[in-house]
Amino acid sequence: MAPRHFSSSIVVFSLAIVVWASTSVDAAERMRAEVMCKPTGEPLVYRCVIKLFGRKTGQPIEGAKFKMYTSMPAMPMAHHAPPVEGKSGTTPGVYHGTFHFAMAGEWMIEIRTTAPARDLLQHKLMVHKGGAGSEQGKHEMQMKNDQQKHQ
Repeated sequence: MAPRHFSSSIVVFSLAIVVWASTSVDAAERMRAEVMCKPTGEPLVYRCVIKLFGRKTGQPIEGAKFKMYTSMPAMPMAHHAPPVEGKSGTTPGVYHGTFHFAMAGEWMIEIRTTAPARDLLQHKLMVHKGGAGSEQGKHEMQMKNDQQKHQ
């Protein structure tokens, strides 16, 4: 009789763990992020504003703790920078961080939250070598080339 009692205890204990795990996951709402990055004027340095919201409620996530990691999808394992800690702003749910990229190109920013819940959010960013003036310079050069073609 002892072995049968022992196996039913294991089943009850296992079910208790599954119920506890499912309620703790549902209790913490998943997040979504809006990420807006602008060049600072220094080459390859961008300042980003991150807005965190609850996916279901749409409410700002206050008191979030997270770090942001960068990588280049085109060159896996090649270009990484030290993680940037998200710093809270004055508006609820708004955070910021400054990134120093190694080179121009497409970068992935991974936002890894630890509070109020663990989550992983990703954002792609196109980094330009010239910083703030690079997009404008690129546009002006294209316009100049188009004008020369039509003359």
